Amino acid sequence: MNEEVKNDVVESKEPMFEPNLESDGKEKKNKSILLIIVALLIVALGLVGVNYLYNRNATNTENVYYAVIDNLENAMVKYIDNIDLYNKPFGNDITLNINGTSSDKEINNILNIIKDMSFNLNTKTDYQNKKLSADYKVLYTNSNIVNGNVYINDENIYVNLGELYNKYIKLLPDNTSDNDFQINTSSLWNAVGNKELKSVIEESSKILKESLKEEYFSRTEEKINVLGKEIDVYNHTLKLNETDIKEIIITFIDKLSKNDTIIANLKALTNETEETIKNALTELKNNIQIDPVTFESNIYMNKNSNKLEEMHLKINDEELSFIKDNEEVFNINYNSSKLGTVKVNDQSVTFTFNDTETNTNLVIELGDNKTALTLKAEGININLEVNKVSEDNTKVKFSFNGKIVEDNYNLTINIDIKNNAVDKVESKNVSNAVSIDAITEEESNQIINKLYNNSAFMTLMGKIASLN
Repeated sequence: MNEEVKNDVVESKEPMFEPNLESDGKEKKNKSILLIIVALLIVALGLVGVNYLYNRNATNTENVYYAVIDNLENAMVKYIDNIDLYNKPFGNDITLNINGTSSDKEINNILNIIKDMSFNLNTKTDYQNKKLSADYKVLYTNSNIVNGNVYINDENIYVNLGELYNKYIKLLPDNTSDNDFQINTSSLWNAVGNKELKSVIEESSKILKESLKEEYFSRTEEKINVLGKEIDVYNHTLKLNETDIKEIIITFIDKLSKNDTIIANLKALTNETEETIKNALTELKNNIQIDPVTFESNIYMNKNSNKLEEMHLKINDEELSFIKDNEEVFNINYNSSKLGTVKVNDQSVTFTFNDTETNTNLVIELGDNKTALTLKAEGININLEVNKVSEDNTKVKFSFNGKIVEDNYNLTINIDIKNNAVDKVESKNVSNAVSIDAITEEESNQIINKLYNNSAFMTLMGKIASLN
């Protein structure tokens, strides 16, 4: 950092806001957020109304809670099976378009330029052999401005500028020499294979269940009122205090460190030694700190149908409850206030949250073929949709309509992702590659001249120049 600037920073007398981390209100808010996150995670994983639970033995409390763990495991494994990225080469064809308007004249002029541009990226990736090839293309009014290729082979990154330059430009890895264009690719190849990842998830799920003692669970037979009718239910309770939670975490980590299958797969994931991984787990286990807390979960299952009728989650004196509104919809209540609803069917789980004080509405839909988020608040409307059109095609649409500060905006971003079958990633001839430092002044001038001879580029530059 520049010494003069550094001194200015140190000697600044501007008042600084320092949050009071010990504030009772802050702690209460944090625990409330934690409670909501835990509850929504459980619901999203299928605890509410999903047939997976109907076929379990509702008289066995451990099985009810194990079902949540199993459902989490199944959801993660299903996701891994769907992407199937790491065991074989794969390809993507990605197209990006941006369209928008603004009441701010200068920003609107910029958006008018961007809307006539499109960006395309066609990638082929082979994690096992550490190779990636990406053809890119930038168009303006459907005419080519620049196209080329990015090629990664192990730790080496090369960029090709297509017709502008007949050599690959090498970006040096960060362990070679001092260069402004260094990139570390090690994290790119740290993705583990499906087989290894699924094994870690499955073993961890078993260990988590083994870490839960029978004494944590209890069951009582009760009658509750559901939709105006008295229903016979089993109240399945899981009760934990800070000592129990700490013991569960310590037992879980200890069993992880002694599981040869998990250690072997973590080695594949991290490229670390067995000793390093075990030492890291031991250090984590020895430094567990749990704040004073009590956790209680009550799951009310119908004695006759095994269906979930009601659920309550409590952290200390904060409570989140799910009360049936109809066969598909549960009302979500936080203490005595209604937060919203959750609707569950075979295709999706949909959360709806309403804040009448601020006139805010949030809807989150989680499904196999569609994930969506809609936020309506004072002056804004935000929508994000991820639609799986087919096994090989996913469309993403983000839209924003509303006011930022004093200006109105209407923005839409469309991303089209198509999966392509790839047998292998072809090696590129990079024998003539040069570092950026080695590009001569004559070659730089040639690149610039070729750009100036591109009519689409010059039209774009003219539009940009007119903004000033």
